[in-house]
Parts: sequence; structure tokens; C-alpha cells
Amino acid sequence: MSEQVNGTPAGVLVRQLKMISSWMPEQVKEMSSEELLYRAGGKRSHILWCIGHIIVGSDIVTYISAGESNVPDKYRELFGIGTTPKDNIEGYPPIAEIMNVYKNMINNVIETIQSLSDDDLYSSLVGDHPKTLAEYFKTRLDLVTGTIGHLTYHIGQIYFIMRMLGKPGVG
Repeated sequence: MSEQVNGTPAGVLVRQLKMISSWMPEQVKEMSSEELLYRAGGKRSHILWCIGHIIVGSDIVTYISAGESNVPDKYRELFGIGTTPKDNIEGYPPIAEIMNVYKNMINNVIETIQSLSDDDLYSSLVGDHPKTLAEYFKTRLDLVTGTIGHLTYHIGQIYFIMRMLGKPGVG
């Protein structure tokens, strides 16, 4: 199916999502608990929370199209909007699991985008969605591009934290 959508808006979105999602550093699987929980300046997000938050945030694309979530409930509780990163590694699933869920989520979002026609992408978000969702995203295209922007932002945070820890940057 991906061959059929390469020249369409969905094809452009899929290429962008594949490129940006590939920037997720694989070396996070080898990082220590202290590194995964490090907060630059002692505040805000840490690497583990950022990855989980990307998963929860990206799920909205498949939820809007398929009407069901692909994210375990515990991920929403740990990484959803309004959650606070925890300082204890025992409060989180293992990083290998989180990375597998991340890869599966990206694949689900890609499949969802590939299933959308141009008309679907430009259709307005209607139905029983959170009010704030409709305020930020008027169409499915807005939602997908917003999701890609969200992914890019948090991957940037991950690399910033990694650089603060003396780890290599992207590329």
C-alpha cells in the first residue's frame, strides 16, 4: 500500500514520520537507570518519560481513525498529558518494553496514515473527541502534522539530555 501513497499527502506524512521516528536513539536501551531518569537542570522531563509520552501522544492518530487505543492503560497513567515524571525507575516498565511499544506505535500510526485518503486527511475532526483536541486540530491532517511535531520536539529533548550526559548527538 505504501507504494500507492508516495505522491499523496499521506505519502509525504509517512516519509516524514519514518524519518523523524528513526532519530530515536537506540542507545537509550543501554543507558543506566540514572541516565534514563536524569533531568537537565533538575527539572521537567527525563528520557524515559519523553519516550513514553511520545507513545501516548502518537496514539491519538490511530484512536481518532480506528476508535480504539493501542496503548496499555498503565502508559496513559505514567506518560499521559498532565502526568509528572517519576524519579524511581521501579515505577516504569523496562526500557526494552517501552522501546518495543514505541516501534509498534510508530508502525500503527504509519498504517493509519496510509489508510487515509486525501478527503479523510482534510476532513474535520468531529464526533466524541476531547474539546481541546478539536480546538488545536481542525482536520486529521492538522492532527497528524501536530503529532509529527510533538514527536520531533520530544526527540529533541532526548538528545539534549543525552548531550548533557556526554552522549553523542544525532548523526
